[in-house]
Amino acid sequence: MRNNISKRLQLLLCSMLMLLAVNSLFADNKYPLKLEIAQSHTGGILLFDSIANISYFIKPNWESSLDVITCWHGVEKSNSIGKPLGNYQIIDAKTVGRNLLILSHDLDKSYLQLFDSTLNLISIGQFPEDLTINPSSLKLKKENDSVLYILNNENLYKISILNNFFNIIKIVDKIADFEVVRKNNIDYLAVLENHNNSGILIILDKFLHEQVSARINIGSINEMQQVGSYLCIKSSFENSNSTLVNIVDLQSNKLLQSKYFESDINNIAFAMEKTNLEIFWISKN
Repeated sequence: MRNNISKRLQLLLCSMLMLLAVNSLFADNKYPLKLEIAQSHTGGILLFDSIANISYFIKPNWESSLDVITCWHGVEKSNSIGKPLGNYQIIDAKTVGRNLLILSHDLDKSYLQLFDSTLNLISIGQFPEDLTINPSSLKLKKENDSVLYILNNENLYKISILNNFFNIIKIVDKIADFEVVRKNNIDYLAVLENHNNSGILIILDKFLHEQVSARINIGSINEMQQVGSYLCIKSSFENSNSTLVNIVDLQSNKLLQSKYFESDINNIAFAMEKTNLEIFWISKN
């Protein structure tokens, strides 16, 4: 594996400009490429369902203190319809198939709500935990249109949607982060257990049977991301400018690299260049 590592922001910007330059080869002086903002929406969650070609915009109604869902066909907003959610507070949302899944909260209970493309409520189920205790650590990820995962308070849940009904099961606890990974056209679930900042990486198959297990060093803040055939794990601590990066080869299931970077965890990014994994970071030095 070859790492092209940028120690300066200039190199990262240069790489971005080079990417734009490659794209501009398909244009000429007569028909140049242009990047324009078609529309902008502020203060909410904007989702696009590429299957149904529908945009959803979720934001608080400041006049009534109610959360409102608005949807319209296509990208540009026209002929939109809206629906207030009453006393429900929207926590997160994701498109599933041609429907919209909402994580919501009312009083002391949290819910899963499923809406169709015309904002009709077709299913609702109570979640077994309060999703508002630590919303910054809440994570919602989708395996496919019928299977999703929710990480809340280090507890990982599997959400199955069958005939518009929810089946919610708790998989495991003490989870720092997780990622749905794809290997050889098969989906797996990678979970990172946290045992007092000592991590155990486990990869599970669709039956939740353990396929791989390995110990790695982690921190109090951890993020996992699949990039190509690699699983990239970033670990750090609050108010720290140092981040540990672990790289796992998903084909061989081997830890390829473990390295500290003098950078905030949010300032490290990964990308594939052909078959090589590139790591970019912004350093204050």
